[in-house]
Amino acid sequence: MRVIKLGGSMITYKSSDARPPYRWKETDLTYRVKENAVRATALQLRPYLAEGVILIHGGGTHGHRTVRRWSVGAVKGSEQRRIWEVKWRMLQLTAAIVKLLGENGLPAVSVSPSDVIRMSGSAIDSFETGPISDILRIGCVPVLRGDLAPGDDGSWSVVSGDEIMIELIRKGNEGSIPRVDQAVMCLDVDGFYRNYGGKDQELIREIGPNDFHNSLPVWMAGINGNNDTHDVTGGILRKVRSCHRIAAQECDVWLVGDPLEGSIELALSGKGSGTLFRAFDGDAGCRDGGCMVREVDGE
Repeated sequence: MRVIKLGGSMITYKSSDARPPYRWKETDLTYRVKENAVRATALQLRPYLAEGVILIHGGGTHGHRTVRRWSVGAVKGSEQRRIWEVKWRMLQLTAAIVKLLGENGLPAVSVSPSDVIRMSGSAIDSFETGPISDILRIGCVPVLRGDLAPGDDGSWSVVSGDEIMIELIRKGNEGSIPRVDQAVMCLDVDGFYRNYGGKDQELIREIGPNDFHNSLPVWMAGINGNNDTHDVTGGILRKVRSCHRIAAQECDVWLVGDPLEGSIELALSGKGSGTLFRAFDGDAGCRDGGCMVREVDGE
C-alpha cells in the first residue's frame, strides 16, 4: 500500500493567501485551491488503486490562516467558535479535493480525523483505523487531513498530516491496516537541499540512517532561515524529522515537489527526482524522532 501526503502549499496558495492582514470575519471569503495539482495527483495515483492508496492533505490556507488569525488575536471569541471555524474551513478544503479526485478517476472518501483520532496534548493517543480499512476494502481511497482533534480531557489540539502519516505506517506494521510499502511527501520544494537558497545549494538525492547522525546536522544548518513562519505545524525542518521517523519504521519515503511535474509517479516508480529517505529498522527513540531532537529543535 502507498500513503501520499500533499502539503498544504501544493493544494492551496498558502505562501501568499495565508499572510496578513487578517480580517476579524472572513467567512465571506472563499480560499483558493490549486485544482490542477489535485487533478494531476489523481491521474498519477490511479494505476496504484488496486494495491491500496491513502491520501493525506495539509491545511494550506484553510488551516494555517485560520489558526494564525486566532493565535495572534485578529479574531476573538469562544473556544467553541474557534473549533467550529477551523473545522469548517478544513471541511471546505477536503470537499474540494475529494470532488476533484473523483472527477478524475480516483474514488476518494473523506475520513475526518476528529472521528477516529484522540489526542493527548499535541500527540496522537489513539487512532481507530476501522473506517480506513473499510474504505480500502471496497477499493476506494481514504482521504484524511491535518485538522483539530479532541482529547479525553475535553481539549482540542492540532494534529498535523505528518503525524497522521507516521501513525498510519505504524498501524500498518501492527497489522490493523495493510502494510505501507512506500510513502511520498509533496512539498513546495523539490526535495531536501544542502545550503538551500545559496549559490552552492545542492539537492541531497538520498539519506540513509548513518546520515542522520553525521552529515544531516551540517546540511540542516543551511535551511534554518527557510522555515515558513506561516506554517503552524513547523515548516521544512519538521518535514525532515517526519521523514526520519517514517524511514525508521522500515518504510522508504520520498520528499518531492509539485505533482504537476509528475513527482508522485516518479517517486512511486523509483525514479524520483527528490530526496529518498532510506528505510531502516530504527529503535524506539528514532521512531519517535528522538535521534533528531537536537538538530531540529536547537536543544
